[in-house]
Amino acid sequence: MEENPEVDIHLGEKAVTFDQTSDEASIRFESGLEDQAEVVICADGIHSAGIDYIIRDEELAAAKHTGHCVYYGIIPDIGRDMPDKIG
Repeated sequence: MEENPEVDIHLGEKAVTFDQTSDEASIRFESGLEDQAEVVICADGIHSAGIDYIIRDEELAAAKHTGHCVYYGIIPDIGRDMPDKIG
């Protein structure tokens, strides 16, 4: 993987808490490590701690095996027009 000084990747860490302000998102890992960024991507599967932050309803957030792949995310308003659809 080519390094990018603007991207921090934390492999082997387990996210335990998240927080968000109007300027940045922050994440704390089980190891005690904390980080802040404009965007936090949780790529740790259907039992991700991030899903509980994004979808507060336990029934909606419950993992259901359907054979489909789903990506969840929060993208701030970046001051540009965004398309309604991609593709």
